[in-house]
Order: sequence, then structure tokens, then C-alpha cells
Amino acid sequence: IVTTTVIGTMHYIFAAGLFGTLAYFCLVLFQKDDIGRSDDLKPVRNNVYFACGLIIVMCIAVIGIIKLLSLFGINLPEYLAPVFWFEAIAIWAFGWSWLVKGKGFGLLRKESKAETA
Repeated sequence: IVTTTVIGTMHYIFAAGLFGTLAYFCLVLFQKDDIGRSDDLKPVRNNVYFACGLIIVMCIAVIGIIKLLSLFGINLPEYLAPVFWFEAIAIWAFGWSWLVKGKGFGLLRKESKAETA
């Protein structure tokens, strides 16, 4: 029989894996050179990716600290829902990096003459 404690622990493990993967995208994959698309805004985009990846890593760390504190009987009030908020912040951070990487709304992109022709 699977208990709620086991399910809760599995949730934290799999969520950490998911957010770790999203941080990897931001910190490593998104910062690789765009083939044939170099422009002067690439360093700015890389800074956005790095900041978003750092936010994700920090959110994972804070959630881990909250979980460790709860093991020692130090609990934040339930109505604050800290895990929810830090997960939400991490998802938003990844969303912004994805939006920039996917050229959403032309964010941080200079159109080259080849793209407009």
C-alpha cells in the first residue's frame, strides 16, 4: 500500500527532476549559438537565459530548504503555500526564457536582411 508520505516524497523527487531539466535548458542548451543567426543581442539573450535558470535553481533550493525545515518541525503557515509559489515562479522563469528563445513577439531579436527578404 502506497502512503501519502511516499507519494509526497515521490512528488518532490520528480518535481526536482523536472525543474532541474528546465534549469538545464536555460543554463546550457538555450545559450548555445544559433546556427547562422548571430547578432549583437545574443549576449543579452544569454543573460536572460542565465537569469531564468538561476531563478529556477534558487526556487528548487528554497523548496528543498522548506522541506528540510519541516523535517525538524519548523513549518511555515499552510495558508502561505510556499512550495506552490516557488514552483510557480520557477515555471514563469522558464516560460520567459522559452518565449525569448522562441522569438516570441520579436523579443530581443534583430531582424536580419535575410529574414525580411
